[in-house]
Amino acid sequence: MAPPRRSHVVAEQHVHPDPRPGEQSLPYAPLAPLIPLADEMEAVQLEMALDLLEHVDRLVVERRTTPEQLRYAVARLAESLRDVHRIAVSRGAG
Repeated sequence: MAPPRRSHVVAEQHVHPDPRPGEQSLPYAPLAPLIPLADEMEAVQLEMALDLLEHVDRLVVERRTTPEQLRYAVARLAESLRDVHRIAVSRGAG
C-alpha cells in the first residue's frame, strides 16, 4: 500500500509518533522529517521547469534549431510537465 499523498497542510502540522490525548496520530509520522526535503526538491523541480521553458522559447525562435534538438526539448518538457502536475496534485489541485 502506497503512503498517503502529503500536502503543505500536513507539512505544517506537528506530528508526534506517540500522541498524547487529544493529539492526532498520523500513519506516516515516521516520514515527517523527509517533508522539508521533499518540499525543497519540488522547489528545485519548479525552478528547473521555468529554466526549461526559457530555453525552449529560445530554441523556437532560433533558425538553426534542428529537429533533433526540438524532439529532445519536447521530451524534457514532457518530463517537466509530469513533475509539475505531480506537485500540483500533491498540493491539492485537481
